[in-house]
Amino acid sequence: MRLSPALFYLLPCAVGLSQQATVHLTTEDYAHAEKFMGYNTTPLVFGAGVRPTWIAGDRFYYRVMRETGAEFILVDAAKGAKTPAFDQARLAAALSTASGTKYEAAKLPFQQAELSDDLHTISFNVARKHWKCTLNTYQCAADSTATGRLSNDVPSPDKKT
Repeated sequence: MRLSPALFYLLPCAVGLSQQATVHLTTEDYAHAEKFMGYNTTPLVFGAGVRPTWIAGDRFYYRVMRETGAEFILVDAAKGAKTPAFDQARLAAALSTASGTKYEAAKLPFQQAELSDDLHTISFNVARKHWKCTLNTYQCAADSTATGRLSNDVPSPDKKT
């Protein structure tokens, strides 16, 4: 009986697999591996995970995490320029006044926001309320027409539902 040459290459692999010892993982092994899970490593990574939101005029804005906290950046793609999307310190102060809760500029309590195309207003959800702030005067108010809207909702293309 003649054996195929390929069998000689596979035979050591099969023997090796059948002789592998069973590995027993300990609680310490799992604890060590857990240190590398996303919920533990994400807070240590800065400048990643950017999701642009496009607005009129070839512009978009995004939120990015820095070592000092979150920043909202406005980009004019046609000009290749980027600036802060709004004054975060003034917005934090305005939201603090309107809501009765103290907020910091680098730790604004929302991850997603909606800037108007003319950059005059910003809307977002905080504490199960929808807020709208004017960026000319930095005045914020709960938007009663949008109550119950959650931050993970996605509006329909006509923005009616």
